[in-house]
Amino acid sequence: GFSGNHMEHSAGYSAHPGRFDIAVLGRARGGWYKMLSERDVIDVLKYVQSTWTTDENRVDLQGGSMGGLASMWYGSRYPDLFACARPTCGLALQSPIENMIQLPVYSVHSDDDPIVPIVSSRGPLLHLHDIGGKVIIEQTTGFGHAVWEWLEGGKRSTEWGEIQVRPNPKTVSTIQYTATDGIANGAWWAHVSEWGPDQAAATIDLRVGAGNMLYGSLKNITRLRLDLASAPFDPEKPLQLSLDAHRTIVLAAPLPETVEIVLDKAEPRFEAPQVRSKRVHTPGAAAMLYDGTPMLIVYGTSGNNAEDAALKTAAIAASKSPNTSWNIDGIVASQTDGVSHFQNLYGTLPIKSDEEVTEEDIAHHHLVLIGTADQNTIVQRMEKELPVYDEGSTLTTSDHFSYTKDDAAWALIHYNPLAPQKLILWIASDETSFYKPGALLPKELFNHGYGADFVMLAPDGTVSTARSFDSNWNWSEAYSQSALLPSSMYNKEGWATAQANLLRELGSADFGAAAMDYQAEWELTDSFKAKEGVTRYSDLALLNYQNRIYRLELTGTQLQEAQEKVKSAERDYACLMSENFSETTLDADRIYTVAFDHDALSGLVKLLGFLPQNIGWTGISESEAINQFGKAR
Repeated sequence: GFSGNHMEHSAGYSAHPGRFDIAVLGRARGGWYKMLSERDVIDVLKYVQSTWTTDENRVDLQGGSMGGLASMWYGSRYPDLFACARPTCGLALQSPIENMIQLPVYSVHSDDDPIVPIVSSRGPLLHLHDIGGKVIIEQTTGFGHAVWEWLEGGKRSTEWGEIQVRPNPKTVSTIQYTATDGIANGAWWAHVSEWGPDQAAATIDLRVGAGNMLYGSLKNITRLRLDLASAPFDPEKPLQLSLDAHRTIVLAAPLPETVEIVLDKAEPRFEAPQVRSKRVHTPGAAAMLYDGTPMLIVYGTSGNNAEDAALKTAAIAASKSPNTSWNIDGIVASQTDGVSHFQNLYGTLPIKSDEEVTEEDIAHHHLVLIGTADQNTIVQRMEKELPVYDEGSTLTTSDHFSYTKDDAAWALIHYNPLAPQKLILWIASDETSFYKPGALLPKELFNHGYGADFVMLAPDGTVSTARSFDSNWNWSEAYSQSALLPSSMYNKEGWATAQANLLRELGSADFGAAAMDYQAEWELTDSFKAKEGVTRYSDLALLNYQNRIYRLELTGTQLQEAQEKVKSAERDYACLMSENFSETTLDADRIYTVAFDHDALSGLVKLLGFLPQNIGWTGISESEAINQFGKAR
């Protein structure tokens, strides 16, 4: 749970003969089990399984609050590693929940939880149930957030978990999996090895039939790896494949251990897995550097004294975080030791000055490069081979788009031209004041940056651009096909209101709700605004990468109090409603729908003044819907 380490929040642990209970810190008390915090759990699991004799089919997930979020996050990204998931007051609005179609889930939640509203788990899990998942929702009341104190529900969850067993991969005849990034790219015996042209999810839908037949469909995938040695096929018989109900293609027997389905031309075909001279691009952006691969933070020393000192300060801040954020020392800190919940509790990431970096460092590490090419000699060495050029007052991309710098900072994720199997995160600004703990851009690379490989963002939240590459590191065509954002989005309130309007339309709802600036107990969330004549719908899409659009059902009576707040300008600025909300005459007995995304939920609950219960997923990815909407402008 948030604010606890592996000892403080490992509640209820006792000896279990023949069984391990493992509590994993995840680097920081508030790492949210993303980036390096995510990787720690997988590494600990692999360590235990390689060190002791364990039953790999009897591993279950359990956690509360942030740990409940993690239970559904890991279950939806790595469903083939676990026998079941048992989240307590968890949150799954951003998780590709349909990936848990074969992973049994037992959720415990109190309907009066003010920290993680029950809709955060109930809505996604009801969707999973509706599509055929094995789901139990234990709902109680009166425990608020501390539902782990509900002993009866916890006991039933534990007893249920003890009898769950992961199926043998050889018996898994159906795979339905949505891959959102290159870290969690598949399950069981099917994994995406190369994405299709869109900066969007890749979807796997495969079904094994009689006679070594494989049926299904693949979306946004160029190459799919099949681990045939683990799959339910007879290796001595030919493998037949039919995609989208088309005629079959055949792979001759005996079957290899591994093969790839290739979809880059009109006819699908089988090929042996490729070894490439440079790393293939995948969605995931900066998270792809924070995947557990050795990483080195490099600050420049070629500026003036003030610049060099600022760059080193930024590098030190970066070294304290399990993700891209440059967190401020002591912010939301533990009363026990004064360490921020957002910072690594034990140790820091390695840092070096550009002068200290060796060729071996470059060959074996992902690099976080801090400073402009004039300030950082490692950037200077590779700048001519990067797709973003610093031209003084502007940045220009290799496809001939230019952006005025003003006071913006920029971040580029790209393969390293000096070591093409490794990645770089180049983060820089001409403004020395940018290089400080708490800077906006590094934080937003963690909060909203999973789809964008190139971002320009000013300290006041002005977005110049957020762009991406295809699998071959060519700029995505979605950008040039996208319309400019309207003038209503040139300020923060306009940005949020326009997004609420858009969510209403995309989610086919009566109203829409979007996040605005707010200060929560544990984090500050900032709103964006568009740059006149520059920012596009595709930029907005990537900053909402794989957010899902949900719909609440509310009565007119329930909405009336919120409407009065909006009309009297006493609204909670954590959330803005679509423009039609304050103008609508509400029927007290009618059921209305409000479309929102993960970012808006906390503010929406505050605005409503109560804890809503009825939620449903619309089936729509916000980023993909915005891109389509922007093309039509």
